[in-house]
Amino acid sequence: PTLEEWIESHPEWKDNVLGQIKSWFDEGLKARAITRDVPWGVPVPEDVAERHGLEAEGKVIYVWFDAPIGYISATKEWARQEGDPERWRDYWQDDDTTLVHFIGKDNIVFHCLMFPAMLMEHGEYVLPENVPANEFLNLEGEKLSTSRGWAVWLHEYLDDFQDERHAPDLLRYALGATLPETGDADFSWEGFQQRVNGELANVFGNFVHRTLTFAHRYFDGAVPPLEDPSDADRDMLDTLREAPDAVGTAYEKYRTREAIFETMALAREGNKYFNETEPWHTHENDPQACANTIHVSLQVCGALSILFEPVPDADKLVRLEVDIGFEERQMLAGVAEQMKPDELIGLKVVVVANMAPKEMFGIESQGMVLMAEEPDGTFVPVTTEAENGSVVR
Repeated sequence: PTLEEWIESHPEWKDNVLGQIKSWFDEGLKARAITRDVPWGVPVPEDVAERHGLEAEGKVIYVWFDAPIGYISATKEWARQEGDPERWRDYWQDDDTTLVHFIGKDNIVFHCLMFPAMLMEHGEYVLPENVPANEFLNLEGEKLSTSRGWAVWLHEYLDDFQDERHAPDLLRYALGATLPETGDADFSWEGFQQRVNGELANVFGNFVHRTLTFAHRYFDGAVPPLEDPSDADRDMLDTLREAPDAVGTAYEKYRTREAIFETMALAREGNKYFNETEPWHTHENDPQACANTIHVSLQVCGALSILFEPVPDADKLVRLEVDIGFEERQMLAGVAEQMKPDELIGLKVVVVANMAPKEMFGIESQGMVLMAEEPDGTFVPVTTEAENGSVVR
């Protein structure tokens, strides 16, 4: 296909990206220089210049032209270091590869037109499946500039919030909810405060806190059975079933901000449902109605915990809180495909507790749960009746 035909085959791309591309085609694509007369950079190969009747002396490749090629070169170098020099082709020449360019709007022309044209001309490379370019993110109304020191430095942020255990999550949420996906956006500390207090705490946190408090106070921390649900119960469950699809669709379209809004909307619906069903009254005059409210609300809490903390490629992992006698530790166990979380609750197992903590998928694992493996690959917990914290010798 021609470059324009290829672009037209992707109507699902973001409007701001397609809008820019359309304007260039409407105006007519113009020649663009690929060299610069500067004393630094990658020199223009003399044999190439000679074939085109050009003078190579003093000329270097302009960065927009050699940087995309560098993506491929870097992959080749990685494959070489891994001892499999041809493995780079799996990423750049395999039809099963999905190539996505995450860039800013000032690089749309290079990643939607120039680089794809180079790949198309060569003929053996996969083309970008999507180019979800963002607009610009400003800081307190001014353009971000690391050279001027006008930026949010992560180490400074973590130092300032060192007493807040969820500090990374707070910033991640605020940035995700402010992403300039459809137009320029502004990050401010006042806005950060509003996001954290008004949304994470007052909406999400409030709903989870109320639900868990009721579950522990009236149902011994267990999920009560759902019986004879009301219309309100059914409506909330219907909303819950629809939410993952809406959030997943947003992520698949590279609309992180929309996914966050959809997730927080579920928390708002949960709060609304909790208020309308009034479990603080029904636990006295209609215990089953109260049980239904807490059952449904716990289902919503479970969904929110997943939707707010996606862990890519960790579908085999279960995050556990393990009592080792003198303290509780967080551990990750790769048993999710074979065991349900509730099958692990209350088990006494053997763990390795003297190993250094290891971070996996952004979560710190502070030990290892030991499992026996059957000939067919099935995991079996190595259980014991010993007291928590007993040493294996």
